[in-house]
Amino acid sequence: MTDFVKNTDMHVDIHTNGSLRNHKWWTAFPQHLPKKHRVVFALDGLKDTHSMYRIGTDFDRILENAKKFINAGGIAEWCFIRFKHNEHQVSAAEDLAKKYRFKYFSVKDSSRFNFEKKYKVYNRNGKTEYYLEPPNDNQSPFFDVSNLFKVKKYIEESTISCYAQHKKEIYIDAHKRIMPCCFLAAIPYDYYTLQDTLHGPKSVIKEQYKSLVDELGDTTGSIKDVLDNDKFQTVWEKYWTIKKLWTCARTCGTVFNTPNDQITSYQEI
Repeated sequence: MTDFVKNTDMHVDIHTNGSLRNHKWWTAFPQHLPKKHRVVFALDGLKDTHSMYRIGTDFDRILENAKKFINAGGIAEWCFIRFKHNEHQVSAAEDLAKKYRFKYFSVKDSSRFNFEKKYKVYNRNGKTEYYLEPPNDNQSPFFDVSNLFKVKKYIEESTISCYAQHKKEIYIDAHKRIMPCCFLAAIPYDYYTLQDTLHGPKSVIKEQYKSLVDELGDTTGSIKDVLDNDKFQTVWEKYWTIKKLWTCARTCGTVFNTPNDQITSYQEI
């Protein structure tokens, strides 16, 4: 455990599925965080539905870890992504969040359904077990991205207004790489196959990411050194205009939904 963020005036958000570490660790964790902090626990449903999306996680263990963190003075948020299989549980989840003394409860609708109407969930043998589908009242527009020509048209028509820039945020991944947001930082870990509908766009996104990183350079140093680097301060304008990053247009472009559009409810409880 490190105290590199403890003595800071910045607000620190940590997003986690909450499955790892033991109770001793979670009890001690608040002591290593600044006063302005929030740990966001991804809990997408209740015990019978949560792991349909958060595969391999244990709902009861996450709640116990959150309980230890909260009881030790930590500030926690329950973040609930709605799907067809769990949308009926939002109210019950909020009641449980109150019981465990989470400070915030948020509900999101995933923007992934802007581009796929449903997603296959595979078992270890590569067979489809079930599908992830949007909630029944999903209002997000659908964009056909199976044709790269159409995607390019969407991108060209979209003006990028960076959410992270306006909020003055940065994102640090598990390997200490600094990026403006999780959407860019997640690109190297996005798995897809040649059979996927989104194979074409994702291939372009991977190439764009490589070009960006080659130009940006290493971003695993100290936060100050990375942010003070001329490349980090100047490269983004180029990748929001001349060489528009598809990820940025998809996430913060005027044609598509922005991060705020995904939040259907956010409240202090």
